[in-house]
Order: sequence, then C-alpha cells, then structure tokens
Amino acid sequence: MYIAILLMFLGSLFLWSYTALFAATLVLPVMRKVRRDVSSLGSEVREIEKEVSIDVKEIIALRKEIESLKKLLNKN
Repeated sequence: MYIAILLMFLGSLFLWSYTALFAATLVLPVMRKVRRDVSSLGSEVREIEKEVSIDVKEIIALRKEIESLKKLLNKN
C-alpha cells in the first residue's frame, strides 16, 4: 500500500516535471522575442523623448521671439 502511494506520488512528480519542461520549450522562444521587442520599444521611446525635448526647446525659443516681436509692434 505504501509502495503504491509512493509510486503514484513519484509518477505525478515526473509528469509535472516533464510537463514543465515541455511548456518551457514552447514558451521560451516567444518570451525571448517579447523581451527583444520590449527592449527595442524602450530604445525607440528614448529616441522620441529626445526629439520631443528638442522640439520643446525650439518652441520655447520661438515663443520668446514672438513675444519680443509683439513688444516691438506694440511700441510702434
């Protein structure tokens, strides 16, 4: 009786481990691709942030120039 219980327990452990290995072989390539995609998205986001900060600086400079031109027009 104890041997039967032990064999059933060991059988379920082997089934669990082989199922986990099989699932890992199916999931790992997809996870690697997702990791690469997320990494490339991160670099693209950093590039966009740089471009946006440059645009913001240009907008601020143009705004100051417009304000100074307004003041010149108001004086005349």
